[in-house]
Amino acid sequence: MASTSKSITLSFPVLLIIAKFVGKLFMLNLRVLILFSILYMLVACGSSDDDTFALTERFFVSDQSEKESVVIPALLNLALSDDPDATYFLSQVYVYELDAIPIDSRAQIESLFLSNETPYSAGLLARNALNGIVDLQHVYEFSMMALDQCYLEPDYYSPLYFPPVFSPADFFSIAWDDVNQLSQGMEKLRKCADYYPNVKWLESDLLWRVEGKTNGMYERLRDLKAIWRRFMKDTDFIEVTDKNPTLAKALSPDKQSSELYIDNLFSFPSVESLDEVIPKLREDALAGDIRAARSLGIYYSGQSFVISEDFSISPSQYEKASPWFELAAESDPASKYYLWALRFGRADPTETSQIRHLLIESIKEGFYIPACMALSSRPVIAEQISEEDENYSRDEIFGVLSSICREGYFNQLDLLTSEIESDGGKKGFRAATGLSITSVFSYPGLLLINFGQDASYQHVVRGTIAIFVSLFFAYLAFLTFEANPSNRKNRAISLILLLEGYLLLSMFGISALPVSLASLGVARVLLSIAPIAMVGLTIAYLMFVSTTQTFLGKYSLNPAVKYGLPILIAIYQTIFFLSWGYGIFPMFSGDGLMLGTDPLFMRFIAALLLGFHVLILGNLLYVFFIERKEKKGRTETKYFLAAYLARFCFMTFTLVSVIFLTFQDSVSRSAEEALSSTFIAGEAIYGSLFAYGILQGELFGVKRLIKKGLVKLLVIIMLFGTYYLIEDLVSENFSDLLGNLAGLFSAVLVFMFEKPISKKAFQIIDRVFPDDSVDSDAEKAYRYLYGLAIDDGVITPNERLMLEFTAENLSLGQAQIDMIEASQ
Repeated sequence: MASTSKSITLSFPVLLIIAKFVGKLFMLNLRVLILFSILYMLVACGSSDDDTFALTERFFVSDQSEKESVVIPALLNLALSDDPDATYFLSQVYVYELDAIPIDSRAQIESLFLSNETPYSAGLLARNALNGIVDLQHVYEFSMMALDQCYLEPDYYSPLYFPPVFSPADFFSIAWDDVNQLSQGMEKLRKCADYYPNVKWLESDLLWRVEGKTNGMYERLRDLKAIWRRFMKDTDFIEVTDKNPTLAKALSPDKQSSELYIDNLFSFPSVESLDEVIPKLREDALAGDIRAARSLGIYYSGQSFVISEDFSISPSQYEKASPWFELAAESDPASKYYLWALRFGRADPTETSQIRHLLIESIKEGFYIPACMALSSRPVIAEQISEEDENYSRDEIFGVLSSICREGYFNQLDLLTSEIESDGGKKGFRAATGLSITSVFSYPGLLLINFGQDASYQHVVRGTIAIFVSLFFAYLAFLTFEANPSNRKNRAISLILLLEGYLLLSMFGISALPVSLASLGVARVLLSIAPIAMVGLTIAYLMFVSTTQTFLGKYSLNPAVKYGLPILIAIYQTIFFLSWGYGIFPMFSGDGLMLGTDPLFMRFIAALLLGFHVLILGNLLYVFFIERKEKKGRTETKYFLAAYLARFCFMTFTLVSVIFLTFQDSVSRSAEEALSSTFIAGEAIYGSLFAYGILQGELFGVKRLIKKGLVKLLVIIMLFGTYYLIEDLVSENFSDLLGNLAGLFSAVLVFMFEKPISKKAFQIIDRVFPDDSVDSDAEKAYRYLYGLAIDDGVITPNERLMLEFTAENLSLGQAQIDMIEASQ
C-alpha cells in the first residue's frame, strides 16, 4: 500500500484535464476550477511516503542479520520520534518474534513502552511476560495497569486457532484473593464490559463463580457459536456430507473428550496467591496429577501465550518441558500434541515421520484443537497428516479435519452448558442458543492511547471537516426541500444530500471525538443507523433517476426495481448482521476513534455506491447532451452535472481503492488516511459546486429562501435584542421585576409589528443582494393580485381563497408564493 500516495499524485493531471473539460463544457467560473485543483493537490500532498510501512515489508523478507543491524534500529528511531506505526509494529515483534530484536535494543524498547504510559504498553509487557518462564505476579502487575483502560491480559483466546492456556477467570480469581480486591477488580470490569466482549466474558465468568449468576455465561455461549461461524468463513473449513470412511476411521475420535479445556489447558491449583501456583503444580505432578504435569510442561516450554510458526523452542526449554509432557502423554491427548510439537520443532525431515503418530493419536483420542489449527493457523499439521498416507486428496483430508474440529468444538460447548446449568437438566447447546446477534466482531480494538486524551491533531481536523461538510449537506437538503416540497426531484435531491451527509458524519466525523468509552458509545449509536441509511440512499437514487425522461428513468419507475432493489439490500444487510454481526463499527487506533469495517460488508457498500454513481452520472450526461442537441438546455441540469462530475472523480478513485483493499490482508495507515481525505474532499467539492450552482443558476428558488431566512434571523435578533436591551436598562435604574415586564412588553410590540418589519428588512436585503433573475409572467400576475389584496393591510378569507386558486392555476410553488408575499 506504500504506492497509494504516488497513485494519487499521478492521477492529478488526469483530473485536471477533466476539470478543464468540465469548465469548458459548463462555462463555470475559473475560481471554481482553481478551488477544485487546489483541494485535490492538498489531498494528494496530504499523504507522504510511508517509511514505516516500507520497513515493515522489509522486515518480513530480511534475514536475521539484516533485521538486527538495519530494520529494527531504523524502526526504533522512528518509534523514538513518536511514530505510532513504528511503535505498534515493534510491539508486535517484541511479543511474537523477540529473537529478531538485538539483545542491547530490548531494554530500550521496553523502556519506550513504559515511558508511553499507555494501557497498550502495559498489556504488551504483560503479554511478553507470558513468553518463556512466566513470573505470574509480574504478569499481574502489568495486567492491572492495562485493565484500567479495558486491556485484558491474560486474554480469552479462541480454542479454534491455538490451544488456550491461561484462563483469565482462574488467573484473576487467585490474584483477587480477598473481598476488597475482588470488588475493585469487578468495578474495573463493569466499566468496560459493554464495549469489550472479552472483558464481558471475564465478568460473566467471575459472577457465575462468585454469585452463581449464569445469564452472562449463556450470552458467552452465543458468542462462542458466532465465533464458530466466523471460523467457517475465514478458514479452509470444508463442509462435507460424504466423508472418506477409511480416513475418518483413522482420524476421528472413538469418543469425545470429557475434559473441558475451552478456556485453558493450564490447570491452576487451589492456592491463595500467584506465587504459590508453580510450586503447588510441581507437588501435584510428582504425586501423579496428569493435568498438573501438562501445566508444568506448557509453563517450561515457554508456550504460555503463543506457539511459534515452526513449533521451535530453545534447547533449554525443550529439556525442561519434555519430561513433564512425557509423564502426562500416556493418558492425556493434549500432552501428546504438545510433545509432538516440541519434537517436530527440532526434528529434521527424516525424523518427522517417526513422531507423526503422536499428532494423530492426540486427535484420535479427542483433542480436537490440532484439527482446527490445521484449517487455520498451522496448515503444516494437515501436511503432516497427508504425508502419513498420500492416497487421500487435500479435500478429503480437510473434510475429515473439518468434521473433527466441528464435533470437538460443539462437544466442548455442550460440556460448558452442562457445567453452567445448576439443575442438572442438560438442554444441549445447539437447542438452547440458536442464532445470536453479537457484538463480538465489532471489537473496539487495542487502545494505543489513554482514555481522556484528545485524538491526534490531524485526526481531529479530518473529523471536524467531515462534520462541517455533513452539516452543510443538511442545510442544502433543507433548502432544496423547502423550495418545493411537492416536487419529486427536490425530495430526491434533499434526501440524497441528507443521507450522504449522515454517512460523512458517522464514518469520519467520529474522528473528532475524544478518546473515551462515552465517545465509543456515541459513535456506535451513529453507525447503527448506517444500514437503514443505505436502504434510504437506494430509494433516493432511484427516485432521482426516475425524474428524468430517459430509459433509466422509466426503468426506475418499474415496481420490481423501485421496491425490489431496496428490499434486496435490506435483506442482505439483515442476513449479514445475523450471521457476522456489525459490518461497520467504531474502534480505537493510535490516532483516536475511527471506523472499523468487515471487509466483505465494506466491499458491498463501496460497490453499491460506485454502481449508483456510474448510473447517475451516465444518465445526467445523456440528459445534458440531449437537451443541448435540442437547444433546450436547462441551467439545473448543467450545474448539477458539473457538481456530480467533479465529485465522481474523487468517488471513483476512493470507492475502487476501497474495493481493492478489501481483498488485501492488511492496509497501511497512510492508505487509509489518503482514502478518507479523498472521500471528504470529494464531498466538500460536490457540496460547494452544488451550492454555487443553485445560487448562480437560481435553482429551486433557493436564493429567495436564503433571503427569507435572513429576514427571519433579523426579526429574531430584533425581538430578543429589544427584550434584553430594555430589560437591562429598566432593571439597572428601577427593579428587576419592572425590567422583566418592560422587556416583555417591548418584545410584544416588536412581534405585533412583525409584518412591516419583515417587509422593510426584505427590501434592505434585496438591495444588498439583488436578484439576477426576472419574475416570470406567473409571478408578476400573482404579485399584482397580492398587491391589490394587501392594499388595505388585511387579507380577508375570500381574498386568500382567490389568491390560492390563482397560485394553483399559475403552477406557483409555495416558496415562490412566500417570497412574493414577503417582498410586498
